[in-house]
Amino acid sequence: GSFNLDGANDYIEIADSDRLSFGDASTDSPLSISVWANMDADGNFRFLSKEYEYRLNCVTDGTLRLSLYDSNTSNYIGLDSDSVMAAYEGQWINVVATYDGGGSHTGCTIYVNGSVLPTSSKNAGSYTAMHNNSTVVWLGRFRSGGFNAYANGRIAIVKMYNKELSSTEVLQNYNALKDRFI
Repeated sequence: GSFNLDGANDYIEIADSDRLSFGDASTDSPLSISVWANMDADGNFRFLSKEYEYRLNCVTDGTLRLSLYDSNTSNYIGLDSDSVMAAYEGQWINVVATYDGGGSHTGCTIYVNGSVLPTSSKNAGSYTAMHNNSTVVWLGRFRSGGFNAYANGRIAIVKMYNKELSSTEVLQNYNALKDRFI
């Protein structure tokens, strides 16, 4: 099964838990996020976000972005894909983002369907570490200030890990589930 999201106001909310935070305001812990999705439109597709901690989404031009926040949207590290996601519209894909916990964008990697995507850094301000906020985790939504954006498409299996998955593990996980989707 999957969740069908209409791009207007559908999303899934997961209650806050310390297990869903990967920083203590002074140091970060490794993390990996894996999502199976079928995007009706790539612009502004929201895979997963925890407000002012981390976000995995497509921005308006279809670029896939991983952002890790240091208490607000002014200080962050992350990556942007060097290619747009439009080629994947209307088909199931597995998006994985990993982070080694080292406090730099160089410890981040983004994968689609088990392959590393070429990326460029997307940093701002003076990043120290994510803060353990008391915010919920959203699938298919994010909010920044008064702006809300939603996913248009379907989201299925979502996994979060308290470790940086290796490229071998990402590919193994993709291969183990691809027959259910592709």
